[in-house]
Amino acid sequence: MTTITAQVISTPLAQTNMESRSAGTASVRSSSYGSSVMTNRMASELKSLSSALSNTARGLTMVQTAEAGHQSIVDLVKQMRSLSKSMAESTPTTADRANAQTELSRLRDLVSQTVNKTTHNTQLLLDGTFSRDIQLGTSLQDVLTVAFASHQPSDFPTSQTLASLDISTAAGAQTADTVLGDALTYLDGQGIAIRAAGDRLSGTADMLTRSAQLTSAVYDRSLLPDGVMAENKQERARLFDEAASSFLTRIRSSSNLLPILLG
Repeated sequence: MTTITAQVISTPLAQTNMESRSAGTASVRSSSYGSSVMTNRMASELKSLSSALSNTARGLTMVQTAEAGHQSIVDLVKQMRSLSKSMAESTPTTADRANAQTELSRLRDLVSQTVNKTTHNTQLLLDGTFSRDIQLGTSLQDVLTVAFASHQPSDFPTSQTLASLDISTAAGAQTADTVLGDALTYLDGQGIAIRAAGDRLSGTADMLTRSAQLTSAVYDRSLLPDGVMAENKQERARLFDEAASSFLTRIRSSSNLLPILLG
């Protein structure tokens, strides 16, 4: 009779538990390190987003100031044109025309005064010299250049300067009406450019605000103690990774989004 002997090699229970704990500790350390790196990265991105949002908000305030000054100038030029139209008729007296000419000069001077009073941080906005690059995003390429054309009456691209307009005669008033119409056309174009810059900054501010809110929420989640966000650690890690990946995807795409927002 043949006897088969089976040799069983057993591992001590203590050794098994030690290896298990060692593997678990390594896994926890790896997970902890990955979360720490992601958390630090999000903290850095949040600072960048906050800085970009602050720059955008200041830029929007600047553009709104320029738009307010622009609209005041448009209103003054409209008054000048209305005055010219009334003097183009045959009914005004010589005294009426003289008074109208004085009022026309006063309105023109108010235009220049408005240009000289429309400032941001003591810098003139509407004299034709203003130009500034505004950092809008987290990338060096996320820059918007804002510049405003001159609103000085002497710089209007018209056939005659506003200073040379003479509405003391019907013929002169008719010429002034045409010149001031051209001036308003020029100003309308500048108004479109100013409003477009404001819309770009406003849209960018909305995008940055949403991104900042998202990263702030994810950052807060990452700092919660174990078991607060989810009882299961693996589920907690999964939720964190999903939120972080979504956030980082939006940040990486900001350089592609901004040109669309900025036209």
